[in-house]
Amino acid sequence: MAHTPNPNQWQDNPYDGRRRSEVVGLPGGSWADLKTIAQYQKWLILCILFYFVSVGLQFLFPPDIRRVYGVFVLFVVIIGAVMGFLISVKVYSVTMGILYGFLMLIPCFGLIFLLIVNSRANRLLQDNGIRVGFLGADMSAF
Repeated sequence: MAHTPNPNQWQDNPYDGRRRSEVVGLPGGSWADLKTIAQYQKWLILCILFYFVSVGLQFLFPPDIRRVYGVFVLFVVIIGAVMGFLISVKVYSVTMGILYGFLMLIPCFGLIFLLIVNSRANRLLQDNGIRVGFLGADMSAF
C-alpha cells in the first residue's frame, strides 16, 4: 500500500503538482467538504455504536421502561439517518442521499446502509491522506 503524504505538506512542496484545494475521489469537492464529511462521520459512528449497544441493553430494562428507551433509540436512529443522508449527498448524489436516507430509517435493515455510507466516507478520507481511527477521522489533519 502506497503511503499518501499529509495534505498539509502539499502546499509547502513547490514540486508537488497537487494543491490543498484538490480532493481525490470527490468530484468538485474541496477540503471544506472533506472536513464536513469527517464531522458528520463522527456522529454517524456514535449512532452506529449506540445502535449495537441498544440491542443488548433493551433486555435489561423492564417493559415499562423499554417504551421510554425505545423512543430514545428511535431518536438516535433518526440522527444516524440524517447524518448518513448528509454524507451520502456529499459522497454520492442527492438522489442516492434521499434513497439511502429513507432506507436507513428501516430498523435493522438501515444499519446495513449506515455501514455502507460509513465505509465510503472512510475510504474517501483515507484516499486523501487523512487518518481514520475507531471513532472517525483525525480532525487535526484539517
